[in-house]
Amino acid sequence: MDAPLILAGFAAGVAASPHCTLMCGAPCAALTSGCNRNAAGFHLGRVLGYMAGGAVAASSVQMLGVWSQAVPGLRPVWMLVHLAFLANHLRPVWWMLR
Repeated sequence: MDAPLILAGFAAGVAASPHCTLMCGAPCAALTSGCNRNAAGFHLGRVLGYMAGGAVAASSVQMLGVWSQAVPGLRPVWMLVHLAFLANHLRPVWWMLR
Protein backbone atom coordinates (compact mmCIF):
# COMPACT_ATOMS: atom_id res chain seq x y z
CA MET A 1 0.00 0.00 0.00
CA ASP A 2 1.30 3.44 -0.87
CA ALA A 3 2.10 5.98 1.81
CA PRO A 4 0.08 8.77 0.08
CA LEU A 5 -3.01 6.54 0.13
CA ILE A 6 -2.55 5.81 3.83
CA LEU A 7 -2.01 9.51 4.57
CA ALA A 8 -5.09 10.48 2.55
CA GLY A 9 -7.21 7.98 4.48
CA PHE A 10 -5.82 9.24 7.77
CA ALA A 11 -6.48 12.87 6.77
CA ALA A 12 -10.07 12.02 5.76
CA GLY A 13 -10.59 10.32 9.12
CA VAL A 14 -9.19 13.26 11.06
CA ALA A 15 -11.28 15.72 9.05
CA ALA A 16 -14.45 13.71 9.67
CA SER A 17 -13.88 13.27 13.43
CA PRO A 18 -15.64 16.51 14.50
CA HIS A 19 -18.67 15.55 12.41
CA CYS A 20 -18.82 12.09 13.99
CA THR A 21 -18.43 13.51 17.48
CA LEU A 22 -21.16 16.09 17.04
CA MET A 23 -23.62 13.85 15.19
CA CYS A 24 -23.17 10.69 17.28
CA GLY A 25 -22.27 12.06 20.69
CA ALA A 26 -25.77 12.88 21.90
CA PRO A 27 -27.51 9.75 20.53
CA CYS A 28 -24.78 7.51 21.95
CA ALA A 29 -25.04 9.18 25.35
CA ALA A 30 -28.82 8.79 25.25
CA LEU A 31 -28.62 5.10 24.33
CA THR A 32 -26.14 4.31 27.07
CA SER A 33 -27.93 6.57 29.63
CA GLY A 34 -24.58 8.13 30.49
CA CYS A 35 -23.52 4.91 32.19
CA ASN A 36 -19.89 3.95 31.60
CA ARG A 37 -20.66 0.28 32.26
CA ASN A 38 -23.11 0.13 29.33
CA ALA A 39 -21.11 2.47 27.14
CA ALA A 40 -18.07 0.23 26.73
CA GLY A 41 -20.01 -2.65 25.17
CA PHE A 42 -22.10 -0.31 23.05
CA HIS A 43 -19.09 1.51 21.63
CA LEU A 44 -17.18 -1.73 21.09
CA GLY A 45 -20.09 -3.10 19.06
CA ARG A 46 -20.39 0.15 17.13
CA VAL A 47 -16.69 0.23 16.27
CA LEU A 48 -16.74 -3.45 15.23
CA GLY A 49 -19.74 -2.74 13.00
CA TYR A 50 -17.95 0.17 11.32
CA MET A 51 -14.86 -1.99 10.87
CA ALA A 52 -16.88 -4.78 9.23
CA GLY A 53 -18.64 -2.30 6.95
CA GLY A 54 -15.32 -0.74 5.97
CA ALA A 55 -13.82 -4.14 5.24
CA VAL A 56 -16.73 -5.05 2.97
CA ALA A 57 -16.49 -1.71 1.16
CA ALA A 58 -12.71 -1.95 0.76
CA SER A 59 -12.81 -5.51 -0.53
CA SER A 60 -15.55 -4.69 -3.04
CA VAL A 61 -13.57 -1.70 -4.33
CA GLN A 62 -10.44 -3.86 -4.50
CA MET A 63 -12.29 -6.49 -6.52
CA LEU A 64 -13.53 -3.78 -8.89
CA GLY A 65 -9.88 -2.75 -9.36
CA VAL A 66 -8.88 -6.35 -10.13
CA TRP A 67 -11.77 -6.74 -12.55
CA SER A 68 -10.95 -3.44 -14.25
CA GLN A 69 -7.51 -4.81 -15.10
CA ALA A 70 -8.99 -8.04 -16.49
CA VAL A 71 -11.94 -6.44 -18.29
CA PRO A 72 -10.96 -3.20 -20.07
CA GLY A 73 -14.60 -2.10 -20.26
CA LEU A 74 -14.65 -1.62 -16.48
CA ARG A 75 -11.83 0.94 -16.44
CA PRO A 76 -14.22 3.90 -16.84
CA VAL A 77 -16.25 2.57 -13.90
CA TRP A 78 -13.07 2.29 -11.84
CA MET A 79 -12.22 5.90 -12.67
CA LEU A 80 -15.74 7.02 -11.70
CA VAL A 81 -15.39 5.25 -8.34
CA HIS A 82 -12.20 7.22 -7.68
CA LEU A 83 -13.84 10.50 -8.74
CA ALA A 84 -16.88 9.82 -6.55
CA PHE A 85 -14.61 9.10 -3.58
CA LEU A 86 -12.71 12.33 -4.19
CA ALA A 87 -15.92 14.36 -4.55
CA ASN A 88 -17.37 12.82 -1.40
CA HIS A 89 -14.34 13.89 0.63
CA LEU A 90 -14.05 17.35 -0.90
CA ARG A 91 -17.72 18.16 -0.28
CA PRO A 92 -17.27 18.99 3.45
CA VAL A 93 -14.35 21.26 2.59
CA TRP A 94 -16.51 23.08 0.06
CA TRP A 95 -19.32 23.49 2.61
CA MET A 96 -16.91 24.94 5.18
CA LEU A 97 -15.43 27.42 2.69
CA ARG A 98 -18.80 28.62 1.39
